Amino acid sequence: MSSSSFSSSSSTTSERNNNNNNNYDVFISFRGPDTRAALKEASKISGWHIPYGTVEITVVNDIVQSVSTKLSKLCEDDSISNIRSNIREAMKMPVGILYVKVLRATRLKKKDLMGAPDPYVILKLTDDECHAIKTAVKYKNLNPEWNEQFSLAIKDPKSQALELSIYDWKQISKHDKMGMNVIPLKDITPDELKELTLNLLKTMDPDDPENEKYRGDLTVEVLYKPEDSSAIEKAPEGTPGSGGVLEVTIHEAEYVEGKHHTNPYARLIFKGLEGRTKQVMKNRCPRWEQSFQFVLDEPPTNERLLIEVESASSKMGLLHPKENLGYVLINLADVVSNKRINEKYNLIDSRRGRIQVELLWITPY
Repeated sequence: MSSSSFSSSSSTTSERNNNNNNNYDVFISFRGPDTRAALKEASKISGWHIPYGTVEITVVNDIVQSVSTKLSKLCEDDSISNIRSNIREAMKMPVGILYVKVLRATRLKKKDLMGAPDPYVILKLTDDECHAIKTAVKYKNLNPEWNEQFSLAIKDPKSQALELSIYDWKQISKHDKMGMNVIPLKDITPDELKELTLNLLKTMDPDDPENEKYRGDLTVEVLYKPEDSSAIEKAPEGTPGSGGVLEVTIHEAEYVEGKHHTNPYARLIFKGLEGRTKQVMKNRCPRWEQSFQFVLDEPPTNERLLIEVESASSKMGLLHPKENLGYVLINLADVVSNKRINEKYNLIDSRRGRIQVELLWITPY
């Protein structure tokens, strides 16, 4: 007998070493804001065409030797350094989750004479422009309280930092930035809940004289939970002896885009059962962090999991109320043997889209 349930929990897995050939790690999948030009330059240097957004390129020894010889002569070239930097960044998998609760701001300053501001907070990691998160707007309030909690996937706690900025919402004109601050993740003790009150600054330039002006304070709670890949829990009591629990966590998607609207959600279909994430409005890089569980009588060795990313219009009567943004079929044999898999999959029928899915096979023994 099979059943499924939704859980709001989320988890990530330790960074995997996908580079089996350390000498030739140029040929690994990556995308980034500056990679197109760098790839063209690398193709010109090497004499081989290197496509943008490639998942994996299997190269024979003579091609590798040709490329490596030419690249070695240009080790000081910035474009080659950028290529390697972008590749290594894209290869990183999350190693933990940062939980942030935005509590309140106090004594905010007016930016104009039109009354109290309408503040909201934007949270993002310093190297991740794609996944900025926004709180609700608190209208006409110099001392707003949010008490909103968010989670962010962390790839490198030693170098990443959490950036928090407060803006004054405007209906027509550009939203005014009221202040900001950052929290280096290296300063956060893992598994320890901490409340921090941050002085709002104009910029993070220590020499900026504008930072001497008081702009208010922002109070948040932070908790960093590193991923412990060895701590795989056991299935609950009552699970069939030869079976187990398949846990599917939909972390996020990247570069999904509809023709008429992009309000994505993910839909899981497995053995006649369905699960669906929340919908994220107007976002090409949605983050869901939602988990689903399926109790199974036997290991899903010969089964496949279908995940579809779709977009639904927010307007009634639209000619295109729903769009398919891509899908992936995942064979489950690997998760049965490996117990845990955390991968980014290219979406079929999508130009650049991909989705990060974590699979966990939990047995009672």
